[in-house]
Amino acid sequence: MSGEIIELPVKEGELVKKGDLLVKIKPDTYIANVRSAEAQYMAAASGKDLAEASMKKAELEFKRHDELFRGRLESESTFLEFKTGLEVAQAQYQSSVHQVDVAKASLDRIKEELAKTTIVSPL
Repeated sequence: MSGEIIELPVKEGELVKKGDLLVKIKPDTYIANVRSAEAQYMAAASGKDLAEASMKKAELEFKRHDELFRGRLESESTFLEFKTGLEVAQAQYQSSVHQVDVAKASLDRIKEELAKTTIVSPL
């Protein structure tokens, strides 16, 4: 934790009680970092929603083409094209889920850093 101390209400040797403010560090940079991490998290969540919609569409298309292929109304190459499309969409969705998890973990860590800009007496 580093930053400019903006508040130091307790003098050395002064008695404090639980919850008394000991030191406050200027939070501006930490607040900006939280906002940036929130934006990254929201972008990742939107990407996940888009990937999920694409995967559902690919699943429906695959099912339709699977039926056509089984009924011998479609070529194997066309069927395989839609099967591959589904596999790609599923992989993209899994990747987007991971990106959301990473963004959430980063946001949580940065929020913890912001919380540390205010130090209170534990006793």
